[in-house]
Order: sequence, then structure tokens, then C-alpha cells
Amino acid sequence: MTKKLLPLILLLPVLFLITGCPNPDEEGTVPNVTNLTIVADSEGDGIVITWTEVSDVDGYDLYTPDGDTFELNYDETSFNDNTPGQTGTYTVVTVSGSNYSSGVDKSSRPVVSSSNATIYVWNSADPSGFGWNVSTGIGEVYNCVSGNSSVIDFFLNDETRPFDFTTASDAPYSGSKTTHIADR
Repeated sequence: MTKKLLPLILLLPVLFLITGCPNPDEEGTVPNVTNLTIVADSEGDGIVITWTEVSDVDGYDLYTPDGDTFELNYDETSFNDNTPGQTGTYTVVTVSGSNYSSGVDKSSRPVVSSSNATIYVWNSADPSGFGWNVSTGIGEVYNCVSGNSSVIDFFLNDETRPFDFTTASDAPYSGSKTTHIADR
């Protein structure tokens, strides 16, 4: 009987060593980043990804929709993708030694919603300019007064016959922004 129990008794410490040391991934002890955001960069041709720093970790792995992976230090809590090849999901994974968090995803794909807006031909008193908030991606109609110059992307021009949309940089006031519409 003791010959049969001895292998079982010897097997118990081995089983404890295997199952008694949990993998942090399974236990969720490597925390995910929080407050992950994606906004357009100041030039409007790239994106900026930011998150809140996680304490006591080695760094972060950032995965792009292009298939690239960037290894960032623990104190790097932002990433500029100046040449995003495509829209899609960015994932930030927290790294601690050889353990990884489950990761947090954020999409750079624009949210499409529609509503009707009336844009008048150029007249500073009427809503004849249109602009997008680069943080939210929401478009809005504006009066073309110089106080709105920084938010107007284009206006409806009737001087060229037929009507056309003109970039705000050609507006008759200074301080306006330049907008390009992709030809794809």
C-alpha cells in the first residue's frame, strides 16, 4: 500500500508548483491602461493616441491597424502615428516582465452620422462656413466672422459661378485654417 501512496505523495508537491503559481495574465494582475483616446494631430494628417500611466509596469506594446508593433517605456503615455496607412483598431497592452495585460482597443475609424445643415453663400452674418472639431469629428455650420476663423474648414463661394466650396484659408480675414479634401 505504501508503494502505491509514495508516488502520489511525491506528485503532490509537483502539482502544487505547477498550479500554485498563477500566471498574472490568467489572474488579471497586469492592469490595462485607462482613458485611452485617439484624436487628430494638429496638422490633421495623423493621429495622437494617449492613455493614463499604469504604475509598476515595464512599458506598453502598441499595435497599429497597419500591423506594426511599437514597444514603449513605462513613462511614455502617448504615441503619434504621423503616417497612418489605414483606419482601424489600435491596441495598447501593458507589459510587466514576461506578462501582459489583456489590452485595450480604440478605433480610429470615423463615426458616421448624418444630419441636414443649411449653408449660405459667403456672408459673414449668415451660417456660410462649415468646420469639423478635430477632437470629436463632428461638423458644424458657422457664421463667417473673424472670431470663428480657427474652426471653419470651408465656405460656399458664389464669386466663381457655379458655386463651389472654398478652403477657409482663402477667406477675406486672417487666421483661418487650411483644409484639404482627399482625392481618393
